[in-house]
Amino acid sequence: MKQKKVKRCVVCDKEYEGYDWRTTCGSEECKISNKNGIRPFAHNAGMGYLLDNNSELGAYKDNELLEELGRRGIGVEAKFFKTNLTYNVPVPKTELNKLKFAIVSDSHFGSKMQQRTYLEMFYDICVRENITTILHCGDLVEGNGKLYNGQLHEMFLFGTDNQEKYFIDYYPNREGITTYCIGGSHDYSFFKDSGHDVLTSITDKREDLINLGYTTAQVNLGDLSIRMRHPRGKPTKTRSGKLQNEIDNMSPESIPDILLVGHYHHMIYMAQHKGCECILLPCFQGRTTLLDEVGLNPTIGGIILTVWYDDEKNHLEIIPEFKLWKNEIKNDY
Repeated sequence: MKQKKVKRCVVCDKEYEGYDWRTTCGSEECKISNKNGIRPFAHNAGMGYLLDNNSELGAYKDNELLEELGRRGIGVEAKFFKTNLTYNVPVPKTELNKLKFAIVSDSHFGSKMQQRTYLEMFYDICVRENITTILHCGDLVEGNGKLYNGQLHEMFLFGTDNQEKYFIDYYPNREGITTYCIGGSHDYSFFKDSGHDVLTSITDKREDLINLGYTTAQVNLGDLSIRMRHPRGKPTKTRSGKLQNEIDNMSPESIPDILLVGHYHHMIYMAQHKGCECILLPCFQGRTTLLDEVGLNPTIGGIILTVWYDDEKNHLEIIPEFKLWKNEIKNDY
């Protein structure tokens, strides 16, 4: 039979006897919230509340809900994150209608499988190639450790503070290079847990890192339209289908010149699907238990793209340079 323990209430801070699953003492102060269909819970950013699905407050939307909670004496701080926005990114043209930039994805700092040495080498290559713009397609850090079975055992850093500090201190920083980042599912895991925006916290402390929001960003690189994506879902051996689905789900007028998709840790280049150059991106993380489950080896590395186009963008010439490494480095942290 399970025994009660002496615990401290997360709402009123009083000691009480309760089982492991309980977080509140059930005092009158705690019951005020529960009457409204709001259950308190604790997380690493402080006190929070969960709204029950059958609560009468479910009829309120966004700011109306915040106002109603305030009237009932419940202080709430709303936290939002950016997604699916459009950005104009300046890229110097090396000559008429020619652009050159680089792409990375899935650095997963905090994972024992991170490939930091190869990432540093890739940035050194970009310096030699006179690259000034790099696009990062998500999963900067490893996240909260709850995204797949066994993930916690493959991490060497835990919590937002530790992963943020490590990324800020050790992510490559080269003079003259700016990295434009979207957040991925691992970055978002901290926001889902506690409302903490790890992407904003990191980019606020590094002038060379620019925050483009989570999951999706539409980027205008000079005259080129580029869609950066970090979807969700389990990796599979099918590669081209993921790119086709991304494009097929867009309206014709919203299809970009180039589609960049992170998250899946393996690579394929698909030319001119409905007029779009599509790239499933490599990563900078070794083989995890998640990839073991589906029998996949990661493609480790980054890409440099050189693009020429005419004034109408009717004619494109694209030279992709795949900077890849075959053998992962063990314990590269």
